[in-house]
Amino acid sequence: MIRTVKNRFFICLVIVVMLPAVNGCRAHFDAARSIVVMAGADSRYNEGNYEAAADSYKKAAAMNNPKAQYLLGRMYAKGEGIPRSDEQALYWMTQAADLEYPPADVDMGLRYLFGEGVPVNQERALFHFQRAADNEYALAMYYMGIMNARGWGVSANKTEALRWFRNARACGYPVEKNLLTGEGISAFMAVETDSSTRLLLDVSNSADATAIQKRLAELGFYRMKIDGKWGPGSKKALRGFQKSAGLDDNGEWTMQSQIKLFPGEDR
Repeated sequence: MIRTVKNRFFICLVIVVMLPAVNGCRAHFDAARSIVVMAGADSRYNEGNYEAAADSYKKAAAMNNPKAQYLLGRMYAKGEGIPRSDEQALYWMTQAADLEYPPADVDMGLRYLFGEGVPVNQERALFHFQRAADNEYALAMYYMGIMNARGWGVSANKTEALRWFRNARACGYPVEKNLLTGEGISAFMAVETDSSTRLLLDVSNSADATAIQKRLAELGFYRMKIDGKWGPGSKKALRGFQKSAGLDDNGEWTMQSQIKLFPGEDR
């Protein structure tokens, strides 16, 4: 009897000791399985089967896959394959950002910067841009340059702005040449952010169309080849962005769309 009790105690002790390892294995298993699910989801999305893609992204998101959570948030924002829901879009974007997924951090930074679904909070926007930038995400580095140049969420600092713009360029982001010199930064900081100081990009111009496609791709809306040719795919991506930004989603390139897509950038 005593031996039986001791045996049971020993078995229970072994189970308790092994639980963390079991949970760790389960986490690794879920992570591996989510990658397989994601591959199928991406394939369905690229085929235009948004409903099936959304179902797969939901499964991967439930396994704590941050990319799936981010893409699911984008699909809720655009109403692709699932009913459009700003609340669900914000929820899943927040989940992905909490896991420090850089594109989600940038999305949350823009939300706090413009008050889209959350109160305007420049300090909070800076926090998300900073975290994504620290994870070497070039677009976030660019926005850190904007925040430091404009004095949004932090005291205006030309040196810091220049450093972030140069880091973004070094990481492959197409930063404008005027933002890569001290003189250019000074001129940029001296100009108020106003649509009247901007020139509207021309989608019929290959260089301008490429810049727009790149930005839409970075934000998760454009998933085709970036070729500088403005066609149906580009318009569809723009409509998705316009809808998420609260603009008239007609697919037409306008100054409002440019200001939202390239915040704080004078052209």
